[in-house]
Amino acid sequence: MLSFGLRYENQSNVSSNLNFAPRVSFAWAPGPQNPQRAAKTTVRGGFGIFYDRISEGLTLTANAFEWNQSATIHRHGTVIGRQEW
Repeated sequence: MLSFGLRYENQSNVSSNLNFAPRVSFAWAPGPQNPQRAAKTTVRGGFGIFYDRISEGLTLTANAFEWNQSATIHRHGTVIGRQEW
């Protein structure tokens, strides 16, 4: 047996709309195909993409520092680069 699925989950505090999560699973019972004798072993597996929730506190902190983002590259105490965005 093979099963496919697609989940869409959205958060109000995140502006990304690319939250599609495809999933696939399988179940296989090796052994006799005789309906009078059931298989004793089943192999099951699955794969999917899962998204973690982003907390409201983390979003508020990121928004508070949005206009002050910068990175400075140091090497042995000497500034060798600065990036602001």
